[in-house]
Amino acid sequence: MIAVDVPPGKVLEHLEVFQAIANANNSNRASGT
Repeated sequence: MIAVDVPPGKVLEHLEVFQAIANANNSNRASGT
């Protein structure tokens, strides 16, 4: 993750999106077993 001059709000947005993707991947793996 490259931190340039990014507003804190933007960083939080990206983190939320990243967490949502991670959660989706985890649930997909769980249901895939």
